[in-house]
Amino acid sequence: MWWPPTPFPPELVRHMRLALADAFHLVRVQAVDLAAALALTLLENGGGLVERPFEEHCGHKTNCL
Repeated sequence: MWWPPTPFPPELVRHMRLALADAFHLVRVQAVDLAAALALTLLENGGGLVERPFEEHCGHKTNCL
């Protein structure tokens, strides 16, 4: 018995799923090179990654809170 129960033979169901994925171009989606995208993002926004002293951040040398 096939799960989920369907009146169609499994061969037709398998082909129908492939046809649906092909219709939405899900098979042909290009992979993204995550390392290159991350490196490019970090290079563009590199100035924001430098930690600043707490006093410089809050503008006071004593209790900022």
